[in-house]
Amino acid sequence: MDSIIKDIRFAIRKLLKHPGFTLIAVLTLGLGIGATTAILLLAPIASWFNVVSPLTLLP
Repeated sequence: MDSIIKDIRFAIRKLLKHPGFTLIAVLTLGLGIGATTAILLLAPIASWFNVVSPLTLLP
C-alpha cells in the first residue's frame, strides 16, 4: 500500500512539473470520451430514419 501512495505522489509531482503535457493529455482524454459518448447517445436516433440503403445517403 505504501508503494502505491509513493507512485501516486511521484506521478503528481511529474505532472505538475510538465503542465503542457498534462493539459494535452487531459484534453485528448476529454475529447475522446466526449466523442464516444456523443456517438453512443446519437446512435439510437439513427434508427428513427427508415433508410433502405445507407449508400443512398451519400451525396
